Amino acid sequence: MNVVFLLGNGFDLQLGLNSRYADFYDYYSKKPSTDVLVANLKGHINDFLEGKKNRLPDVNWEDLELALGKYTKELKSYEELRAIYLDINKELMVYLHSQERLFIRDESVCSKLRADFCRPEQYLSTNEKRRYHNLIDGGTGLNILNLNYTKCCETIFEKKGPDNNAKGNTTNLAEIAHVHGDLEMQNVLMGVNDISQIANETIRDDVRVKRMLVKPSTNDMLDNQRTIHLKSILTNAKVVVIYGASLGDTDLMWRTKLMDLLVSEKCYFLIYEYQEGFDNIFDQADAEDQAKVAFITKLGLGEEVEKYRQYVFVAVTKSMFRAVADK
Repeated sequence: MNVVFLLGNGFDLQLGLNSRYADFYDYYSKKPSTDVLVANLKGHINDFLEGKKNRLPDVNWEDLELALGKYTKELKSYEELRAIYLDINKELMVYLHSQERLFIRDESVCSKLRADFCRPEQYLSTNEKRRYHNLIDGGTGLNILNLNYTKCCETIFEKKGPDNNAKGNTTNLAEIAHVHGDLEMQNVLMGVNDISQIANETIRDDVRVKRMLVKPSTNDMLDNQRTIHLKSILTNAKVVVIYGASLGDTDLMWRTKLMDLLVSEKCYFLIYEYQEGFDNIFDQADAEDQAKVAFITKLGLGEEVEKYRQYVFVAVTKSMFRAVADK
């Protein structure tokens, strides 16, 4: 069967990287800048981080991409957007390069991480694990769609291929694809889902703005078949494993694709709820139920939870992809 992992920033965090936007802002805002536009941008970020939201109260810098879309109200032209976009893009890549280097390849760690990729159901409860095993029909084709820019996944599989699946059959790693680009690119893809998320209506229809700030348009500029290819990987999946991905509004296109897969009733989902330490089995069962409802609702199918519940598995754990000791 084909299994597709969709990895978000929670994956890099679990590997020990300080890759939250708040971590980057701390680095970015402290760097001096001679460009007035960039200095103003950093001032707005600092205002938010320090709780002084009076200068730009509607921009929430907890999410860089949505915040940039809202911040365009402060700009007058594509040229101004270009100046701040290229600066923050360049510095984000520098910062993430420094974090990527923190993940040093250790075979004992990588072996455990490969096992997590090949047997993701191991963290399920007994009944759910049995139900998942019934889906396994021979070997496993493994694809990884990474929403992160770092290449830690490639490091994990650098010297050794995947383990067998839970039934002892071969796991074949087909592709590791970086949905928004990686740190080897000249620029990473950073922006919003569509022009409605660009607050400045004066510049939002400029084709250059769309290419720069609307991620589907940027993808098309780089390779107009790329999005089709990535969506086909999801279409052919029997199980989509979602780890550490918030699937926020700037990735609405992918959230919609997952909704279509669930509605098809041909694809199953395995999602992870990052918590542990229950006092009793009933609290854990409640957490699993709540996570299923939250996931189905986020895909826009909240009124049909009971119809689709059977297609969702939930693993409540902090151990999946754990590569470092708790701090």
